[in-house]
Amino acid sequence: MPALDVKPDNVFVNLQEGDMRFSDVQLGDLGGCYPTESDWATSGTMVGAPIWSSPEVLLEMPWNTATDIWSFGALVHHSSTAIMDMDEANMSTAH
Repeated sequence: MPALDVKPDNVFVNLQEGDMRFSDVQLGDLGGCYPTESDWATSGTMVGAPIWSSPEVLLEMPWNTATDIWSFGALVHHSSTAIMDMDEANMSTAH
């Protein structure tokens, strides 16, 4: 059953000290889950946050669990390549 709302606010990480910093990663806020056989999925209803959505969702085509894999990949890509926000950038150049 696709979660359909994979975004930073819904990914929970258990942070700890040592070599293995992230011991558990969980997906939360599953209020927007729909079965792949549902009318929402088969009709291509747009769901979730557009910035993390798969091409199928954005094009309002039928979607399935692959859309969550796309969304999680988009989230990981953004998290690993994101540019610092302006406050962080200003702090690093302050004298």
